[in-house]
Amino acid sequence: MNIGITATREGLTGPQLTTIRRMLLPYTIHSDAVNTVHQGCCVGGDEQITILAFALGFRICAHQPVDRRYYFSKLAYELSNYKCSELPYLDRNQEIVDHSDMLIGAPKEKSEVLRSGTWATIRRAREGKGIHTVVVYTDGGFDEYNSHS
Repeated sequence: MNIGITATREGLTGPQLTTIRRMLLPYTIHSDAVNTVHQGCCVGGDEQITILAFALGFRICAHQPVDRRYYFSKLAYELSNYKCSELPYLDRNQEIVDHSDMLIGAPKEKSEVLRSGTWATIRRAREGKGIHTVVVYTDGGFDEYNSHS
């Protein structure tokens, strides 16, 4: 299972992190398959989920941005087993979606925001590729969107 993540650079709340942990647990090293988390190397939520996934035994794939001056997490990069080529942010986000069977999004807002990389990635997964997408809100509640296929 390839699980893409996209999260606010502001960092996750405790309830968000708890819900995401519960979602990742069935895919941990105790499963028979090799499972990978695909992340965008940003500070905040990407970094927190990467640390969690690493601790749970996931393989980590870093989808790096070209511009490392903004929001780049060296830790998320260094914990990664695989490192993809550097891409501009929007292309990097699409690459995460393209490599994922499921996407977990953790925005800071309860409703969609147009100029948000997290929400843009969620929309790409939900509408474009139509993969199973879970949006985890700051209170730990979540909405699920299932594949169109």
